[in-house]
Amino acid sequence: MSSIIIDTNIMTLYDAPIDPSYSKLFKWLEKEGTLCISDFLSMEYMGTGNRNIVLLLARLSKNADKNRLIKIQKEVIKSFKDDKRFKYTSNRKDWNHARLTFLSPRKKMITQDVKLTNDINKFKKIQGIKPTAIDKPIETYYK
Repeated sequence: MSSIIIDTNIMTLYDAPIDPSYSKLFKWLEKEGTLCISDFLSMEYMGTGNRNIVLLLARLSKNADKNRLIKIQKEVIKSFKDDKRFKYTSNRKDWNHARLTFLSPRKKMITQDVKLTNDINKFKKIQGIKPTAIDKPIETYYK
C-alpha cells in the first residue's frame, strides 16, 4: 500500500498548487494514493475552511473495500511511548503529527515545518522502517 501523511501546510495548496510537483502529488492522491491521518490532523484540515479538502477526505474514505484513508485514532497516538526520551524540537502540538508518522504504515510525511521534519528524520527505526519527512513532493517518495 502506498500511503503518505500530508501536513496541513501542504494540504492547503490542494486546490491551488503553485508548483507542478504539488499538482502531481494531489493527482496521485486523488487517483490511487492513500492518505494517513489522525483526529489531530483532520481537525487542522477542517480549520483551514477549505471545502475541497473535506470533499477529498470523503472521496478517499468512500467504499469500505477500497478505503484510501487510514485513520489512526487519538488514543493510539496518545499511547505511543517509544518517544519517551526523545528530545523534540518542534511545537508540542506537532508531536502528535510526528507520532502519527511513527505509527503509519510507511512512516512518510510531507511538511514544510522544518523542526517537525528534523524530529521525524532524527527518530529511530520503528518495526525496521526509518521514519522520514521531506518538504517538497518527489514522486519516488510517495509512490
